[in-house]
Amino acid sequence: MLVFSVSFPTGFSIFLIRFGPDFVTPLNLNLTMEQKMCITTKRTFTIMSIFFVISILVSPGTINAQEQASAQHEILKHEIGTWNADATFFMPDGNQMKATGKETNRMLGEFWIISDFEMDMGGMPFQGHGSFGYDSKNGNYIGSWIDSMSPHVMHMTGTWDAEQRTFIYLAEGLDMMGSPEKSKMTTVLSADGKTRTFTRWVQTPGTEEWAKTMEVIYTKQAETASDN
Repeated sequence: MLVFSVSFPTGFSIFLIRFGPDFVTPLNLNLTMEQKMCITTKRTFTIMSIFFVISILVSPGTINAQEQASAQHEILKHEIGTWNADATFFMPDGNQMKATGKETNRMLGEFWIISDFEMDMGGMPFQGHGSFGYDSKNGNYIGSWIDSMSPHVMHMTGTWDAEQRTFIYLAEGLDMMGSPEKSKMTTVLSADGKTRTFTRWVQTPGTEEWAKTMEVIYTKQAETASDN
């Protein structure tokens, strides 16, 4: 068994390739011409595959993508940290429900922010998980969200309003009953970086009207020595 290992200067891409016995079988054994040609073909194909993968992983475009993040990616870092969440849910009948929770946000590399949310909703635990980044090809922010109350994933696209310090996202997905749902969400960042206000609206089916369903005020927890 032969193991082939490649590591790259960026430190991000390391892979191992295991070759089967056909690759290391000597061609001077008592083999038929057909068997020798078969082994030679496999070796050639394997070597070509190796160099093809290497050419992709060490290409300038790949290295630059791994090393550089844009100003749009830097904006995502405003949401890093652990945040206390005070939520208000607006019911169709006009009533409101209050709940408190916590959100923890961290960067995955330089391109993605990963969000983990937990809340007690009247004695029922709720958990959510999101990932958000910037699509440089299409020029917009992108995100996805899953939570413990729905078997469906929500995808969203958005923009950043620098003057208002606001993320604006539009999303399409399925509600908890499996029906199509459109929603829009805004997150307003305070100038001092200590609070964020998240608001969500859902479009009334068959109309151009939007109903406010949720508002969450986030307050950033003080950093500790272990956070640095």
